[in-house]
Amino acid sequence: MALSQGALNAMEEAHELFSQADLKSAKELLVSTLFEGSQQDDVFDVCCMRAALAVMEGEAPDESLRNIPESSRKNAARSYLDGVSYLARGSLRIARLKFEELLRADKTFGLAYLGLAAIAFSQKLYQESFGCFRRTLEYLGPAAPPLTRVGLAMCAYHLKDNLLAKRFVERALEVNPDDALAKLVLVVLLVEDRQLRKLVETVGDLRRIAPGNTVVVQRVADLAYFKAVSQHAVKERASSLRTLALSVLPNTNVLQTAYAHFQAGRVSSAAGDLQDAKKLLTEATQAAPELVAASIHLCKVLIQLGEHSEALSTLKSLDAKYAPERETLEMLLVLESEDGHHEIAMDYARRLASLAPNESSTWRLSAWAHRLDTAGALKLLQQCKTSFDKAGVAVPWQLRADIAAVNPDAAIADLEGLVKERVDASDGENPAVAALMFNVALKYERVDVDRAMRWYTDIVRQFPALAEPYFRLHHLCTEKKWHGQALKWMALLQQARPTDTLHTVYTANTLDKLGRQSTAVSLLTNAANKTKSIHLAIALGSMYLWSAQQSSRKALRYLNFAKNRFEYALGKDPANLLGAHGLASCTGALSLANEAQLALERIRELQPNDPYVVDNVQSHIANVLVTCDSFRAARASLEPLRNKSPGQYSALAFCYVGTNEFHKAIRVLEAGLEVYPNYPSLVYNGALVYCAGVMHELLPQNCTFLTEEAANVLRGWMASGLRLAHTFNQTKPPSWFEAGAAAQQFVCHVARYTYHLKDRMYSLQKAGTGEKLRSVRDAEGWKRKFQERNEELEEAKRLAEEKRQDAELQLAETYAALQERQLHIAQPNPYAAAQGADMVFPTDDFENGKREREDDSNGAATNLDELGMTEALALGGMFMDDPQE
Repeated sequence: MALSQGALNAMEEAHELFSQADLKSAKELLVSTLFEGSQQDDVFDVCCMRAALAVMEGEAPDESLRNIPESSRKNAARSYLDGVSYLARGSLRIARLKFEELLRADKTFGLAYLGLAAIAFSQKLYQESFGCFRRTLEYLGPAAPPLTRVGLAMCAYHLKDNLLAKRFVERALEVNPDDALAKLVLVVLLVEDRQLRKLVETVGDLRRIAPGNTVVVQRVADLAYFKAVSQHAVKERASSLRTLALSVLPNTNVLQTAYAHFQAGRVSSAAGDLQDAKKLLTEATQAAPELVAASIHLCKVLIQLGEHSEALSTLKSLDAKYAPERETLEMLLVLESEDGHHEIAMDYARRLASLAPNESSTWRLSAWAHRLDTAGALKLLQQCKTSFDKAGVAVPWQLRADIAAVNPDAAIADLEGLVKERVDASDGENPAVAALMFNVALKYERVDVDRAMRWYTDIVRQFPALAEPYFRLHHLCTEKKWHGQALKWMALLQQARPTDTLHTVYTANTLDKLGRQSTAVSLLTNAANKTKSIHLAIALGSMYLWSAQQSSRKALRYLNFAKNRFEYALGKDPANLLGAHGLASCTGALSLANEAQLALERIRELQPNDPYVVDNVQSHIANVLVTCDSFRAARASLEPLRNKSPGQYSALAFCYVGTNEFHKAIRVLEAGLEVYPNYPSLVYNGALVYCAGVMHELLPQNCTFLTEEAANVLRGWMASGLRLAHTFNQTKPPSWFEAGAAAQQFVCHVARYTYHLKDRMYSLQKAGTGEKLRSVRDAEGWKRKFQERNEELEEAKRLAEEKRQDAELQLAETYAALQERQLHIAQPNPYAAAQGADMVFPTDDFENGKREREDDSNGAATNLDELGMTEALALGGMFMDDPQE
């Protein structure tokens, strides 16, 4: 039976009140609609609608259904509404049981499938949710709620099938052109596909359908931002874009508020208002930490503000909590690489390559991370080119330019051709063309410096705000000793970029080379007072540190100034390698050994990426260790180096001097002078070490006499030391400070003192000659005594041998006598033979006497055995009766 018109009107009006979030008025209207005599269908539908509204407020549906007579329809409605009630309260397991119980009773109850689809979608089981939405559509057909097709589209979107999602949304809009939810899903799809024109139309429809909807306003704000970005007009429209993004406040929930702050912060960041962007994005991330996009934009702002450590910690937290994001990995790669942690950066590069293997920018960034390894960077870029070739896609010109720039064997003409190609493509004002031209000039530096300078000059004309060509021109002019021209290039850079400070540092360094140290220090000090800059702090600290080495009177004051500047630089950038070296040098010179060691530990944690620092890092560490009297540790850092610099040779020699190993120190300096002949610092240190070696060897506690060989060695050291001292005094150092005159005066004093030691050397050699004669005489005396002792030993040995032979002879004679006596005993008794017939047999007395004699003989034998065999034989012969008697 069809519903009455009154019931239909009441339900439509209640739905309108519900859409305005006025649930109380909607329920009261539905209650007033029920009156005695109402049709059964009217009562059922009105009560079900009222129960649904009650469920949305967290109430049980039974109270609203009590006017409906008991029937299977009522039981099904009660089970469905119970499931919706538990679903609204977040009890997904019980809600699922209710819907499944309903489906066991009636498999064709389509709305139960809709409830199961909602549960699966909230649990991110998109495949299962998609199936339940399809079942709903199968059983309900055209009567299916609009949410069914929109739900199918949302599941397809999450299953990465945007084409299918778009088809479902379009079908939903065919059924109901004013379906706001379907239009919202369509906006999401169009934003992802960057279909801006259609996006504008869809958002306009949304504003017409739901003018006060927060989600719609925020999608409109997204659209306006993307459109401004595509037209390069964010800065001009920043105020209106921020106003639109924040217009939804304060009638929003926490997530919507956070998203509004994110949108406004994103606009401020793109417009260059970094402090406002930081404030808004921080509020967004604090309110909704799961809003990853806001955290990523905040990290970008922090990097631009120079707050690298905070950005790095935030990015690492994002990488640990959430799925890897391309932008997160890119920023982590850049920050770790710039901080000198190249192994960690290369690990991020590998992860980035696996996340986006077909993106040329990914491979180029990975190659940049391998910039210290030219072969590795070239290999990555060529792999990227190979992937484009296999896919049949044209290789981007940026990739071709990178390969040509990195490959040392690539022809310069390849890069020049790319420059012409980009200029012909009307990109003459593009900064990428400037980068190409800069790489061409770098290539020409190796083969034709003048032509390289012409290229740099062309870049300056076309791109006056680009600083790099100015610095290269300054460097090349300095190498050619064109210091005036080098200063002019820095003056031009100051006009082009007045807010930068690096040109001041280069200017001060040039003035320093010209001997105008006070002017250089004054220039840096004035600039540092106006602008807080790490570059200025490092340069000023270096100047003060050098000045402390030149003036003994003001050394302590200058060292404290330098230490303060280096500490400031490290406070701004804890990973600054030059600042760490400077601080270690200052603390070492101030005898603050613990602080110097901490600074050295900071240095060891970093891998420098500047060639000059790479070449001198070990000597810097060794210098600080030497100032802390850690000579063995300093030697351990210097000895493995193959191609040592003059400073490294001097430092290693000083380490050996510190342990009184002058022979090794002299060998090190001789090797250094072979590589760098007449180098001032090596000549100076060589003169001092030779002279110090002579003094050390001639100390009374070390030497009481000299042999001729040792005296010749010391004379050679003295001659070499005096020669090097004379050479140093004839050479004027390039930078003539107070220390230059002091060094020459000191080496002259040392040379004179060493020369006056020749008399002591002669006396010690003379003493050595006398000692040698005494040693010879003593040796001859000992030789005679040794011979006499040998003769005595030989005589004693001879007498012992004679005595032994006499004993053996006597023993042999005794043995022969014994043998002869035994032969006599063995012969027969002739007397007994003659008396054989008259022989008398032994009697008992005779036997008893015989036994006694045997007993006595046994005892005697035992005693004889104790005396020894030789004595027994002698005694036996002595007491044996002679049968002839």
